[in-house]
Amino acid sequence: MKASRHAAIATILSAAMLGIAPSASAQLSASSSFDSFAYRLVDLDPCDGIDPSINFLNASVNGFALLRDANGAVRESVQDGSIGERPIQVRIDTGDAYLAGDATSTSASSLVSIEYGSGDTNTDSFLGFVLAPYTEVTFTIDAKATASPASSPNYAYATVAVNGTVTDENGDHIIETDGLSSYLASSDILSVTLRSAGVARMGTLEFATAAHALLQPVPEPAPMAMLAAGLMVVGGFARRRIAGNT
Repeated sequence: MKASRHAAIATILSAAMLGIAPSASAQLSASSSFDSFAYRLVDLDPCDGIDPSINFLNASVNGFALLRDANGAVRESVQDGSIGERPIQVRIDTGDAYLAGDATSTSASSLVSIEYGSGDTNTDSFLGFVLAPYTEVTFTIDAKATASPASSPNYAYATVAVNGTVTDENGDHIIETDGLSSYLASSDILSVTLRSAGVARMGTLEFATAAHALLQPVPEPAPMAMLAAGLMVVGGFARRRIAGNT
C-alpha cells in the first residue's frame, strides 16, 4: 500500500514538472525598416560656375541576428556582410522564434518574433560620397518602427537611425544624425543635411535598423496546479507519518 502511494506521488510530481513549459500563447515581436531613399541638392554659391553634385563612391551592407534562451545563453547566431550592391539576408527560425534581417544600400529591415528568451537583429547600410564645392545635400528615408506592448521585465522595441558625416575645411568630421525609436508603433521621415565649402568634401552615410525583444517563459497554469497538488499530497503524508510516530 505504501509503495503504491509513493508511486502515485511520483507520477503526479513528474507530470507536473514535465508540463512546466513556456506558454504557447505568449509572444513578443518588434520590427523596423526604412525605404524610399532620396536626396536633394542645393547650390550654396550660384555665382561660382560649379553645378551642385554628389558622387557616390562605394556601398556596403551588414546584418546579424542573435537568439538567446531564457538564461541568456546563445542558442543561435548568424551574420552576413558585403561590399557593393549585393543584398544580404540573415535568418534564424526555430519554431518558437523567428529573427530576420534584410539590407541593401538604400533599404533595410529587422524583425524579431519570440515566444521565450531574447532576440536581436540589426542591419547597417553604408554609403561613401564626394560632395561638390559649395553644395548642400539633404538625405531622406521613410522609417517605420513597431513593437508589441510588454511589461517589465519583458520588453520589445525597434529603432531606425541615419548618420551622416562630412569633413570641413580643417579636416574635422561634422556629424548629423536623426532617428526613430518605438515601444509601440511609429513612422517618420528621417533626414540629415550636410554641406561642403570651397572645395569638394568626402562624406559617409549610414542607415541602421534594429529590433529587440525579451520574453521570460510563462509556466502553463495546469501544470502549476498539478505541481501544487502534488506538493500538498506529499505534505499531507509527511504530517500523517509524524503524527503516527508520536
